[in-house]
Amino acid sequence: MKKVGKGYYSLFVGVMFLIVVLLMASCSDSNNTEETEVEADEDFPEKTINIYSPYSPGGYADIITRAVAEGLEDELGVNVNVSDESGGGGIVAMTDIVNQEPDGYTLSAATDISHMHFEDVDYEVDDFTYIATTAYAHHPVMVREDSDWDDMDDLLEYAKDNPGSLKWGSGGIVNPVVLAGRELFAEQDIEAEQVPYDGGSEVLSALLSGDIDVGIIADFKSALDAGDIKLLAESSQEEDPNYPEVKTLSEEGYIDEGPPTVYGLVGPKDIPDNVVELINEKVNEILESEDFEKQMDDIGVEAYPKSPEEYQEIIFEEDKRLAEVVPKYSEEGDDEE
Repeated sequence: MKKVGKGYYSLFVGVMFLIVVLLMASCSDSNNTEETEVEADEDFPEKTINIYSPYSPGGYADIITRAVAEGLEDELGVNVNVSDESGGGGIVAMTDIVNQEPDGYTLSAATDISHMHFEDVDYEVDDFTYIATTAYAHHPVMVREDSDWDDMDDLLEYAKDNPGSLKWGSGGIVNPVVLAGRELFAEQDIEAEQVPYDGGSEVLSALLSGDIDVGIIADFKSALDAGDIKLLAESSQEEDPNYPEVKTLSEEGYIDEGPPTVYGLVGPKDIPDNVVELINEKVNEILESEDFEKQMDDIGVEAYPKSPEEYQEIIFEEDKRLAEVVPKYSEEGDDEE
């Protein structure tokens, strides 16, 4: 057998030593990285937090988001900015947020998450971290105060006797609240015209001016307090505790179940648990304050504190419901428009 020369042997030993050193350095770097990440999580927050506002400035979602951000600044001791990411009925913000770093420093307000049932989007409901709920908005079926209709039976009787004459306004072409309206008229075999607007304030203006007969929106508080409208029923899943006499469409037997219109904060998937827990705890403290509850009461929504797990369950259950409801009522309404 040919012997290996000393030079080759020395080279072999040197290479092996170098490999061992590199491996040890790699492990050390990996451990240091992990320790740094854990330390950063434990020190959260250390810098500005940015929250997307996915709907038009001045709307309910924007007002709620800014109220929560102001409270978080006090609670967390860092700047909390709110940036306009409106567009596509929330799709712009949701598309952007799923691609951010999951460190808790970039979040988004949210209402509807299940856009994939209505549009071609690049995310699913399990692509988010559900951090905290903030408010619950109610979407009553409303008419002008001087209307001859005092309850849903009056309204539906008129609509049946006058096919195609009833016009109802919605904030958007199709969304969970719109589906409740479509289901209402479809299940009663009523021909009614849906008139979509860009937001609830536009629907209210159209209702008060007589351009439409019925509105199904959340922006009703000021008009109700002024005596300009009356509420016939609630389209959302839950009754409004401020108006217990106004029953849900589901309770009245007109539709199976309405949508839960829950406002909340979400982030990209896999935000560390301790960061989620901290933000949720601070948000819930804000929601339970008298100042925040008054701000919400002034615009007609209710503070809605829940745990991250409860928030996720609400969204996942609604996603399952929409998977069944959308095929029944979305295409028919779109063909009419």
